[in-house]
Amino acid sequence: MHCVPYYTNDFRLIRVFNDSDCYTYCIFLLIPQITKIK
Repeated sequence: MHCVPYYTNDFRLIRVFNDSDCYTYCIFLLIPQITKIK
């Protein structure tokens, strides 16, 4: 399973459900940082 960072115009947190896993994508300064939550 691989994850693709989601970009927003206002750099908010995006929570995505993918393959029964919850991923929180934190976008700061145009640099995607991915944190997996279990």
